[in-house]
Amino acid sequence: MHDESKRDDLDAGVDLEKDKKQATPRGPLDKGGEHPVRRHFRVPADPDEVSRIVVNGVEFPVFDVSEGGICHLIAKDKAFDLGQDPGPIEVVIQGKTMTLEGMVVHMTPHKEDKVRCGIMFTAVGPEQLEIIKQYVEEIRSIMFED
Repeated sequence: MHDESKRDDLDAGVDLEKDKKQATPRGPLDKGGEHPVRRHFRVPADPDEVSRIVVNGVEFPVFDVSEGGICHLIAKDKAFDLGQDPGPIEVVIQGKTMTLEGMVVHMTPHKEDKVRCGIMFTAVGPEQLEIIKQYVEEIRSIMFED
């Protein structure tokens, strides 16, 4: 598990007490300078389209996906440290397997003994990014169709 005393600074990526206007790894801060503004729209993971994420050889259910990262569910006792590079991340989207790199940017309590683990992509090739973009746009258009 991660060290709760370090959570705020690591989660935001900056010392918020020193500079409330500074950007974070997840994007710029809101007008109040307190909360990160997401750079990318997130969509819920459709189990038929985003079949899995594998980190360090362990498969996890995917919670949501964006061009900037992916969130999966993990047991509390197996949680990563904030800022950790979890190693190669294998993601399968619409039958296409991609190996990506990332950094853990948040851990949020979920249900029972699970937490949501947000991983920001740090290395994504152009073809991989296009697969992710197409998936996000497809789901987004379904979510907001008239």
